Amino acid sequence: MSAWRPGAAAGGMGMDVGILMPFASDGYDAYAKASEVLSTLERRREMIGPFEYTTAFRYGGIPFDEAKASMELFTEEVLPVLKTWD
Repeated sequence: MSAWRPGAAAGGMGMDVGILMPFASDGYDAYAKASEVLSTLERRREMIGPFEYTTAFRYGGIPFDEAKASMELFTEEVLPVLKTWD
């Protein structure tokens, strides 16, 4: 399975499989591995407590297939962990 990678739409080499994650630690949209997404969300949870999380997997010209792969990776590796949080 592959997911969107920086430069992929423009024919670039890109990076490893990852997830597009709004509101990364630097305040901008980011490409991240599932473990990085969880780490960022855990830090946010520690700072502010429970929160609602909104995702956007397809925007900015990302091809549908790549957005779908990113969404599937999120549902397989991130969502199960989030569901265990109170």
